Amino acid sequence: MSEWSAWQQTSVTDGWSGWQQAFVTGLSMPAPSRMTVIAHRGALSSTAPTSGVRTAADTEAQYWIAEASWENLDARQWGEVMGALLDGRTVELPIPMERLGTPFGSPQLDGAQDGETVQTIGWTEDTEGLLLPGEYVQIGDRLHHVQESVDSDSSGAAEMVVWPPVEAEDNAQIAYAAPAGRWVVEGDVDSRQRAPSIYTVRVGLVEER
Repeated sequence: MSEWSAWQQTSVTDGWSGWQQAFVTGLSMPAPSRMTVIAHRGALSSTAPTSGVRTAADTEAQYWIAEASWENLDARQWGEVMGALLDGRTVELPIPMERLGTPFGSPQLDGAQDGETVQTIGWTEDTEGLLLPGEYVQIGDRLHHVQESVDSDSSGAAEMVVWPPVEAEDNAQIAYAAPAGRWVVEGDVDSRQRAPSIYTVRVGLVEER
């Protein structure tokens, strides 16, 4: 993905154990076998819904790009993946990662929050290392990378530092068990038949904004 000026590659994971499910509006498909997630700073382009013309934003944006691949698909799975990717809808993909901390509770933002440092509530009380740097969480509909250890106090409140910055979320739930990103296809969808009824699909993705 050389056309992107990425500043940090945060996750390269493969070898998922078993088939998980990724979700599209009204559709489902297998989750990727491998996914590379890259943090990016730069002008974010958008597509006009009627004309389909892509235009670049005037201000610097902070968002995710990714490369995903599906390996050893049978014909049914290949059809589900291709149908979802070519449909033009938003694809919600869970992020493959190794859990580093020991999160417990039902956390959420403490009221209206924005920025990289946010206040949260609802964690198990007096616990260090609920989340550790390198993990992902989903706040509302957006994927975030944990930058510092998350430790709760006696009331279950904790300060959290994440990237990209939270944007005006109010009491949003924090998902740590299966955080997902919302993606749209960027560029071509590379589909290949490796053997009779065995397929591979690779695609570039950009975070829906």
